[in-house]
Amino acid sequence: MSRPRQLTHATILILLATTWFLLSLSATAVHALRPPPQAAAPAPGTLCIPRERDALLAIKARLIDPSNYLSSWRDEDDCCQWAGVKCSNRTGHVVKLQISSYMTGNNVGGEISSSLLALQHLKHLDLSSNDFGGKPIPEFIGSLKSMTHLLLSRSNFGGRIPPHLGNLSNLISLDLSYQLESCHSLDLAWVSNLRKLQHLNMSKVDLRTVVDWTHVVNMIPCLGAFQLS
Repeated sequence: MSRPRQLTHATILILLATTWFLLSLSATAVHALRPPPQAAAPAPGTLCIPRERDALLAIKARLIDPSNYLSSWRDEDDCCQWAGVKCSNRTGHVVKLQISSYMTGNNVGGEISSSLLALQHLKHLDLSSNDFGGKPIPEFIGSLKSMTHLLLSRSNFGGRIPPHLGNLSNLISLDLSYQLESCHSLDLAWVSNLRKLQHLNMSKVDLRTVVDWTHVVNMIPCLGAFQLS
C-alpha cells in the first residue's frame, strides 16, 4: 500500500487562501441579502397638550383684550404657536405666558381665571403693564410651584398682596412694583420662604406696617437686587 502524500507548505497556503476567500464570499452574500437599514424617523413636532389649550382658552374668555392680541388663541390651533405662549420643546407643556402691554400694545383687563392652575409646568408669567382695575392678586398663583419668574408690575392690582406667593419656592424674580396705592402687604414673612429669589421689586407697594423687612432680606441667600419703598 502506498503511503499518503504529505501536504507541502505551498499546498497548505493555497488551501488556507481558498478557505478565506470562500468565507469572505459567503459573508458578502449574506450582507447583500439583508434589507437596508431604516433611516431614523424624525421626531414629531411638539404640539400643545389639550387640557392646557383648554385652560388657555378659559383664561382668554375672562380677559378684556382691546388690541385683539389674543386673536391667535383658537380652539383648532396648536397653542404652542399662539402669541405670548411658549411650550417646552421636549414635553409640550406650557412653560411661559407673556400677556404684557409691551407685547399687546394696549392694556389687557378683566379677570385672571383660576384655569391658570392647569398650567402646573409654567415657569414664567408676565402680566405686567395691564389694568386689572384694582382687583387683588389671585391667591391661587401661589400654587404654581414651578414658577421661576412672576412679573406683575404696573398692572393696577389692589388690596393685600397674598402671602400665598411665599409657596413659590423656585421663584428667582418677583416684580410687584407700581400698583395702585391700595396694594399693600402687612408683613414680609412670606418672602423669607423664597430661598432662590435673586430679584425682588416692590416699589410703590404700601409697606408702612412692615417692620421686619431687613431681617427678611437677610434671610434670602441669593438675593442680589431688591427695591422696597
